[in-house]
Amino acid sequence: MDFSSAMDAIFAALTANSQAMGGRLLDTGRSLLFAIGAMVLAIKMVKTMTHPNGPAPVISEVVSLAFTFGLLLYFINNWNYVFFQSFIGGFDYIAAKISGGASASSGIALGATALMKIAQDIWEAAPALAKSPIEVMTNFPAFILGSLIRLAIMLILILIGAVYAAMLTLSQILLTVAAVLLPAFLPFLLIEQLSWIATGAMRFAVVSALYKIVGIFVITLMQPVIPVLGRIAASADQSGAVDVAAMGTLLAFSLTLLFFSLQIASIANGLVSGHVAATFRVPQVPKAGGDKAAGKD
Repeated sequence: MDFSSAMDAIFAALTANSQAMGGRLLDTGRSLLFAIGAMVLAIKMVKTMTHPNGPAPVISEVVSLAFTFGLLLYFINNWNYVFFQSFIGGFDYIAAKISGGASASSGIALGATALMKIAQDIWEAAPALAKSPIEVMTNFPAFILGSLIRLAIMLILILIGAVYAAMLTLSQILLTVAAVLLPAFLPFLLIEQLSWIATGAMRFAVVSALYKIVGIFVITLMQPVIPVLGRIAASADQSGAVDVAAMGTLLAFSLTLLFFSLQIASIANGLVSGHVAATFRVPQVPKAGGDKAAGKD
């Protein structure tokens, strides 16, 4: 089984498990929805009877409550369609369109496979040490340095492919967490003071899905660069000095590609929070309410 087939199999298994686990808290969410809805409605009724301006201002709130209640009840009762087919399916459709592949996993797998193929070609293209003892003594230091650089490049390219595969897998795992917990969190949207629980969970689901989208976008954007790495390696001269220079260039490009791959989480979070900074640190999911929740003006 090649890497692409393995990624498709892993992604299919994660998707099936996500759908199997997604409905475990539906009954809990439905019970919470009715309990919270009844409690909030009772409070609105009391406000209706005691409001100094009469029932008119409160009636609009009751109508809004009824609309939100009905929408949440529809979501919970049709969770498989709403979350898996519409929400996740929509993001998978976008990912497939960006990559030009049949699915989100195929887009990641094709890019990662290309990276690993270049890594293999770079390692296998290493020149022979020398043909005579004098050449061995003359070129040995440069040969060792060039071989170490080749090894570093190969490991970096494999690491980049692993990062993209990990982002796709992480996205699916986080979406499974959202699929299980969201039905129990959504009813809190009816309580204004606790609505951040629901909005935070929804933001978590969006960021989790964006990991996949951004990962595929970045690796698709970099695909024209990948063959360039192979051409640089193929054009390296058989002499040790020129080979080291070419491998040094490859090492710089490989580190740049690695840096881009490490920005996937930062970009995904930035799309939701509205700001992003290039960093090697994996950002946290932004807090509900943005800067105000963080205590900033």
